[in-house]
Amino acid sequence: MSEKQVTPDLEGAHKLAAVQSVTTDASILDKDSMINGKPSHGAVPVLPSTIIEEADEEVLKYTDASITITPEENKRLLRIIDKRVLTIMLGTYFCQSLDKQILSFASIMGIREDLKLKGQEYSWLFTCLYLAILCTEGLQNYLVQRLPINRWLGFCVFAWGTTCCFVALCHNFTGILVLRILLGVFECVCQPAFVALSAIWYKKEEQARTITLWYCCNGLQAMFGGLLGFGFYHIKGAALASWRIMFLVLGLLTIVWGASIVYILPASPMKARGISEDDRVKIVERVRENQTGVQNRKFKMEHVWEALKDPQAWALFAINFLNTIPTGGLGSYGNIIIKTNLGFTVLQTNLLGLAQGSFQITVLLLAAYVAKKWNQTILTAVVFTLPNIISAVLFLTVPNTKAHAGGLLFAFYMTICIQAQATLSFSLLSRNIAGQTKRGVVTAMTFIGWAAGNSAGPQLFQAKDAPHYRKAFIGQLGCYVASILVLLGLRIYYMDQNRRKRRANNVVKGRAEDAEDEIDLSKAFLDLTDKQNLDFRYSY
Repeated sequence: MSEKQVTPDLEGAHKLAAVQSVTTDASILDKDSMINGKPSHGAVPVLPSTIIEEADEEVLKYTDASITITPEENKRLLRIIDKRVLTIMLGTYFCQSLDKQILSFASIMGIREDLKLKGQEYSWLFTCLYLAILCTEGLQNYLVQRLPINRWLGFCVFAWGTTCCFVALCHNFTGILVLRILLGVFECVCQPAFVALSAIWYKKEEQARTITLWYCCNGLQAMFGGLLGFGFYHIKGAALASWRIMFLVLGLLTIVWGASIVYILPASPMKARGISEDDRVKIVERVRENQTGVQNRKFKMEHVWEALKDPQAWALFAINFLNTIPTGGLGSYGNIIIKTNLGFTVLQTNLLGLAQGSFQITVLLLAAYVAKKWNQTILTAVVFTLPNIISAVLFLTVPNTKAHAGGLLFAFYMTICIQAQATLSFSLLSRNIAGQTKRGVVTAMTFIGWAAGNSAGPQLFQAKDAPHYRKAFIGQLGCYVASILVLLGLRIYYMDQNRRKRRANNVVKGRAEDAEDEIDLSKAFLDLTDKQNLDFRYSY
């Protein structure tokens, strides 16, 4: 007698496949129940016990889902957070941007002649900084997750301020090369720390605004850096060259700021001195809907493997690699192009930093406003990349003569628009990557791409191509087009994942696949990744 064959329900198998296609944790399902339509244990488990055990106990002590936060109270809490967290991010990023770029101001104040730099040595002073970031970004992300963020950030700022001071003592290429490498090692704490702080303290709809505000300090640096460069340039007859005094003074100011960070910035919402216990609970609860977690110091290898296999992680890597090749090159050679190619004096070049910085701030704030108003982060990034394509074409086609200096200067300012792509992509990172270890890994990948692009950018400007650097602008044009294609591909991926998650979530909860989406926020602080959590939705 032939043995009876049990044929699985094809509809049940289809439902199981729908769920498994969007989650890396198949243990959230009772497969027999799914396939055969009969629960084997009376209920479908929603979370495996291993995940529940790994939730951060300190965070759970400060959660209370029954709390209702009114709009007025939310504004009050946001003001408290801005005062303690955003202030630190703004001041620190300003110091980082200024300390990194004062070499560009020094380039027209005599540093190249005093240190006898030749050939590509000046370019290597920028490239080596980003190569240092490239090599240490992963370690920095690990330390940001494992150590009290206020103490580690404060130490790194103090250390790079000390490094800037020692530049004033350099007399050759080797000495300044070593110090620029150390500067990169310590400065690379900023972006991963700030992305983490944005995700921990701010709601999803606030993160693009928050990231844009601290990134605007690049514009402030361009404005005040130009004024500082102008001021220091006119120091004559001192015992030290003007550029040496500039490095020494700015380095000392950074040291003072680094010491202040330890006392002003809270280690976490749960350990925020000067904030009441009730407000600490509310600060944690107000970010519940993010579903990206607040804190978990356990390093999870499953998060690492998921990050390495996640298409969005590689897309964010590619976007930041492609948009920093142009900005890295122009950041290093911008003042040289304006002074040498367009015929402006040292004084005029420094003062033009005011216009450049204000235009940059305007572009970034406008991009953040449009993205929020339009509710389209990726499409906004694409739109703000188009002026760069026009700019590259103009530099390749318009004769570089005095008659066209004004037009080419405006074309140069148009290249600033690509920075909106950077800030908006950082907000995609902070909003769409859940799980503390996974976010650390993806942040490292993103800023490794960022560092690689910045290190490659100056190398497009070869001494033999001076003064027009046409090959550099051709390379930048290719980067702009490629970044737009990656952005659009990422948007399609997010839309598809949200559709799949909605269907899978409905299947698990026994609803029709095409039923209206219902989000459960009860798993928000369990350190689930965006893949593991069927209730997570991507923002784009």
